[in-house]
Amino acid sequence: MLREPFYRNFLREELEGRCHSNSRYSLRAFARSIGFEASVISQIISGKRVPTLKTGKRLVESLNLSPQLQFDFLNSIANTRKDRDTSRVGILKELNTYNALSKLDHEMFQMIADWYHYAILALTFDKNFKTDPRWISSQLDITVTQAKIALERLYRLEFLKKLPKGKVELKQNSFTTSNKKITTPALRLHQKQILKKSMESLENDPIESRSHNSMTLSIDPEKLSLAKSKIEDFINHLSTELEVGSKRQVYELSISLFPLQKNKKEIGNENLKN
Repeated sequence: MLREPFYRNFLREELEGRCHSNSRYSLRAFARSIGFEASVISQIISGKRVPTLKTGKRLVESLNLSPQLQFDFLNSIANTRKDRDTSRVGILKELNTYNALSKLDHEMFQMIADWYHYAILALTFDKNFKTDPRWISSQLDITVTQAKIALERLYRLEFLKKLPKGKVELKQNSFTTSNKKITTPALRLHQKQILKKSMESLENDPIESRSHNSMTLSIDPEKLSLAKSKIEDFINHLSTELEVGSKRQVYELSISLFPLQKNKKEIGNENLKN
């Protein structure tokens, strides 16, 4: 029995995982979420259609895959297409663009994507901070293994520097967001994790130690860019004020503004499909 290509197996498992989390989730919803027609995704998963490398690149970017998974996904497409395309050299040339993603890129992706990396950096301001992964685990409610791997990654990326007697120094390192193939999907994953943490806080933390506020309103969509700009200014201003003084506990500042109503184009498309 021939082994199923990685890209097909990945898409199937991703769909099954989402359906498991939501019994009403469908192939159509999955396809819409990644910007494809349901018929196209169905044909790819069933093996009736082998995507081009161009389609594959759209898929990996929509699925928020890490650099390594992007390469594995596209490489499996290239291997499947090798007997169908006469321009095998052209496919490999394009694939090398993704193969060139370095280990550092993968490390940076993981740092951005997983919320606890930033939390560990913020935790270093605590006068009782310890480099012991068990202590970090107890403070952030993550596993000891997660704490250990994250700590080592922050050392490798030089966000933290080891000092004598178990101390660390927070280095003013920064990363660029110019490589959107890395930062955009990583930031999406980061925000998903933060939303999940926010829901957990809503259920478990006393109201005195948290703030969850929302307001439903009807707006002019033309003002959305203004709203986003003001929210960003507010977050920057408030974080500056809050970070002055004794830094004794790590918090996450998150504000959401998103549409509850489908736009007219989406409604029209739904009516055409039904």
